[in-house]
Amino acid sequence: MEELIKIDREWIPKKRGYSLYLRPTYISMTNQLGVLPAKDAKLFVVMSPVGPYFPTGFNAINITCNEEILRSWKGGFGYAKLGA
Repeated sequence: MEELIKIDREWIPKKRGYSLYLRPTYISMTNQLGVLPAKDAKLFVVMSPVGPYFPTGFNAINITCNEEILRSWKGGFGYAKLGA
């Protein structure tokens, strides 16, 4: 990964707020449908240059927090991003 980042760093604009997005991904390559441990798996990294996330740049933004609307069910994976 270090070598790839060195090679591709020229894709990142040299302006404030730009960076290189790295998303390590680990997926099962087992040729079977079901809930079971993977016999084979593949680890790869999605890599892309990204700009400032918010149109306001690094200025503060307003957010609303609501404890009544949940993104997961009890015992679910809402606390983490998972490809389950």
